[in-house]
Amino acid sequence: MASAEAPAKARRVSSRARNDAVLLGAAELARAAALEVASGPDDVGEHLGTVAEGERLMSHRFAAEMRGYHGWHWTVTVARVPRGRTATVCEVELLPGDEAILAPAWVPWSERLRPGDVRPGDTLPFRADDPRLEPGWTPTGDEEQDEIAIDELALARQRVLSPQGRDEAAERWYRGSQGPTSRGAVASDAECTTCGFLVPLQGPLGQLFGVCANAWSPDDGKVVSLDHGCGAHSETDVSRRRSEWPDPDPIIDESTVEQVDLGPREPEQPAAPSDEPEGDESA
Repeated sequence: MASAEAPAKARRVSSRARNDAVLLGAAELARAAALEVASGPDDVGEHLGTVAEGERLMSHRFAAEMRGYHGWHWTVTVARVPRGRTATVCEVELLPGDEAILAPAWVPWSERLRPGDVRPGDTLPFRADDPRLEPGWTPTGDEEQDEIAIDELALARQRVLSPQGRDEAAERWYRGSQGPTSRGAVASDAECTTCGFLVPLQGPLGQLFGVCANAWSPDDGKVVSLDHGCGAHSETDVSRRRSEWPDPDPIIDESTVEQVDLGPREPEQPAAPSDEPEGDESA
C-alpha cells in the first residue's frame, strides 16, 4: 500500500477568519456530527485542531480510531452566516493525513490482466480500442460488394492483428520457452528449421515461427521459433553405446531339456584289409 501524498496548502485567509470565535467554539457540535456518521462512538478520537477554509468557514479535525485507518482523520466543516452567532455543519468527511495508508491506485482490468488469468468459462469484455487489432475490412455500404468481400475474399473477421499486435506476439514467443534461449533449445543439436515435423506459418510471422507436430516433442502443438530445438528432431541420432552391465552367465534350462551324459568317446578303429581277390565288379 502507498502512503498518502501531502495535502495541498490551505488557501490564504485573513487573521479574522482564523480567529472566528463562533466557529472555534463549535468543536462539540463538530464532534457530534462526526459521531452521527461514524459506526461507533469509539471511532472518533481526540480533537486535532482547526483549519480556516475561508471567511466564516472552518474545519474541525478529529483522530480516526478505526482499525486500518492509521493517519486518517474526521474533518467536519462548519460555517455561519454574516453576523450570526450560531455555527452550522456543512459536511463531514473522513480524509487521509500525511502519514495515512492508502490503497494502491486503481488500474484498469486491461492493464491488470496477465497470461493465465482467463480460466475456462471466463469472458473478457469487448475492447473497441484494442491497439493490437485493426479492422479486417471496411464496409462499403453496398450489400452486394460487402457480400463478395465476406464470401469470396474470406474477409469475415471484423478485426485482424495490427502491426503492434503482431510485433508483441513475436516478441513474446521469441523470448518465451519456445524460443532459442530456452534450456532445451540450447542443448539441442539441430534447429527446428531443418526438422520434418515443423509446420510453417503463413504471413510475416512465418518468417520466424512454425508449429511443432511431433508427438514426442515437449513442444508438440506449440508455436516455436525456427532457431528453437529439442531432442526429438527428425534428423538427429545418438551413437549406440555398449551396455555397462556385465554379461550374465548362460541360463541352462533343465526343466524342459533332458541332459544325457554320453561319457568319453572311443577313438575309431581302422578297417581290416580284405582277403578276397579283386574281381570283376559285375561278379
